[in-house]
Amino acid sequence: QHPSSIFHPDELKTLLPESSTLSVIKEAVFEELLSAADVVVSYSSTIIEEAILNHIPVVLYDRWSRYKHLENARDFDGEETIPATAYYVNDPQNLSQAIEIARKNKERLDDSSYAGDRFSSSEITPFTNLVQSLLNQPQGL
Repeated sequence: QHPSSIFHPDELKTLLPESSTLSVIKEAVFEELLSAADVVVSYSSTIIEEAILNHIPVVLYDRWSRYKHLENARDFDGEETIPATAYYVNDPQNLSQAIEIARKNKERLDDSSYAGDRFSSSEITPFTNLVQSLLNQPQGL
């Protein structure tokens, strides 16, 4: 659960399918949680990119119907069967089913499935290039 969430973990659990393997955790080491995750549920967070980079499907839950964080996310209406790296859900009635489908379809996805959700190499500025450009800036003002 995101540190700034206003919801109690028990409130979030009511949206999940009943399962002994699902949990809502308020405080933990991020890397450990991500390495154990089968699916990530988020609205808008860098964890979405972290999940995609680690081949973990994402359910974008937007209860306000305001914003789709990943352009390629499939709109989920409760009938989705085609595997996707990300599903967009704005109806709480469909959230549980979207999580289950994302989990089941995870095994059907490969590296090429996730490629469309990542930045291309032309869109990435290596950190060392960024530092070098900042060091080469004229001094003053």
